[in-house]
Amino acid sequence: MFVAWFSLAWAAPGVAAPGAREAPRTVRVVLDNNYPPYSYQSDDGKLQGILVDQWKAWESRTGIKVEIHAADWVEALRRMRAGDFDVIDSIFETPERRAYFDFTPAYFTVEASIFFRKDISGITDLDSLKGFPIGVKAGDQHIDKLKQYGVATVIPFQNYDAIVASAKQRKISVFLIDNPSAFYALHKMGIEADFRHSAPMFRDELRRAVRKGNAPLLDTVSAGELRKIDEKWFGQAVKGHWPYLNYAGYAAGLAILLIAGLATWNRTLRTRVLERTVALNESENHLRLVIDRIPVMAWSLLPEGAVEFLNQRWLDYTGLSLKEALKDANGIVHADDLPWVMERWLVDKAAEKPSEYEMRLRGADGEYRWFLVRTVPLFDERGKLVRWYGTSTDIEDRKRAEDALRESGDQLQALSRRMVDLQESERKELARELHDRVGQNLTALKINIDILQPALGSEGNAEVVARVADSAALLESTMDTIENVMSELRPPMLDHHGLAAALEWHARNFSRRTGIAVAVRAREPAMRPAPQTEIALFRIAQEALNNIAKHARAKRAEIALNHANGECVMSVQDDGIGIGGVEDEPPKPKAGFGMVTMRERAQAVGGRFEVRALPVRGTQITVRVPY
Repeated sequence: MFVAWFSLAWAAPGVAAPGAREAPRTVRVVLDNNYPPYSYQSDDGKLQGILVDQWKAWESRTGIKVEIHAADWVEALRRMRAGDFDVIDSIFETPERRAYFDFTPAYFTVEASIFFRKDISGITDLDSLKGFPIGVKAGDQHIDKLKQYGVATVIPFQNYDAIVASAKQRKISVFLIDNPSAFYALHKMGIEADFRHSAPMFRDELRRAVRKGNAPLLDTVSAGELRKIDEKWFGQAVKGHWPYLNYAGYAAGLAILLIAGLATWNRTLRTRVLERTVALNESENHLRLVIDRIPVMAWSLLPEGAVEFLNQRWLDYTGLSLKEALKDANGIVHADDLPWVMERWLVDKAAEKPSEYEMRLRGADGEYRWFLVRTVPLFDERGKLVRWYGTSTDIEDRKRAEDALRESGDQLQALSRRMVDLQESERKELARELHDRVGQNLTALKINIDILQPALGSEGNAEVVARVADSAALLESTMDTIENVMSELRPPMLDHHGLAAALEWHARNFSRRTGIAVAVRAREPAMRPAPQTEIALFRIAQEALNNIAKHARAKRAEIALNHANGECVMSVQDDGIGIGGVEDEPPKPKAGFGMVTMRERAQAVGGRFEVRALPVRGTQITVRVPY
């Protein structure tokens, strides 16, 4: 009952206080636009409520015009402090607000409770809210109090309707709202049966406030006006009960007859319910026994995610009692896994879809083992989520086998890279030996023959001259062969002129040798890549052309070399039969040693190697190396 409504500590109209200032011509009042039943907007946007009627009555009685405005509560507070309004109504007095507002005496006490879904249990006080996301209205004076009690997850909403609408959509399950507004919004959205509420957590007094130093602004409203407003919003008292006493007597007689019959029916019903209860308990005990015996950890959760059940295998592995587990079921998750697991679980829970994660769980011995954790939702016939079911399967042995296989793969890859490095080192060393020793000897031999040829010719021995000429030609051919071998082992063009020039040189030689036309589209960058990158790309191009000559049956090939965005990109493609080969030939391995070598060379310099079949015919390899 609003028995203290508008008990303002100011003089009644018509009685001027000593030294009172002249009444203002207009008073600008701001209200919360979503605080039923005090002030709220109808479906067509019209502002209504008890406070609206109060101010209209006050305007009629005093003759002072009232401009009533409404806004979201945070915006109303901000604009009141900025001086846009003279009075703010339905405000609670706090130490912070006393610095910039003067308050009237309280005119009503409002209680605020915790509202939660009916399938949640255990919420009795503020301490029991820890771990739950709590919906509150932005600017609510209770937010600081919640945080003082350790409630860390507070979700602010624009107004009370937004909170209850979110609860209806199951985005939140627990919220804190002033009771009158909560009851109104829950009934309005038709979900009052889905929620319970705690005893009042807070009791606050509604007041009006003006800017600091302007306390004499407001006047009071008469008790008669208040009574009419109370009757409008809360109904009139029922009068004249006596005519209905006769009907009550008839009803009482009929009730006595019904009670006798109901008593007998009640005894029969209780017997049947007891029998059904015993059968149900036996069925539940059998099901629980089965679940406790399955060789995996199993559990169930309530719709909002709170733990409902844990099987015996779960308790045996963790070494926790059921009470300890229900208090902190996530405590067994490895600290490195818990943040990302919770992040993904909240997303999957909100979407009401199955989830599957691999994580480490601590056992009773303190050691962690890997588990595959699966969770699936259960819906009723209306599609409403009623429960989550989950299992945890031990995959420690599988993870160890995967780690061992991965380590073996890494070792093989490192060995392969080492072999490539050794091969390149041996090639470089052999090319140097051929140049420094064999090449010099052959050059000296050629000089000697060139000196001998004129001398032998003057003696007129034609047979000797012919043999010396033949030896000179053979020597020239050998020197050309040695030079080609040295170029293949370590092309000097690459060291002296760069990768683009080396590719063009090699393409010409390849075309001359095989008859396959090779086009090179390449340009040297402003800054050359590292030597190891250039030699790796050159060797990959060499190997790719060799593969084309051996397997592709191609007529043309193309090498492209580009530099952009800190990446060196080289591609080699042909117009041959493609990766799959032709139908009349036996199948070949998809990735031979040459392909593996190219991939290893690319990875050794931090690059990526890709191979694909072209849409019509042919194959393309692409290498991307940062530099």
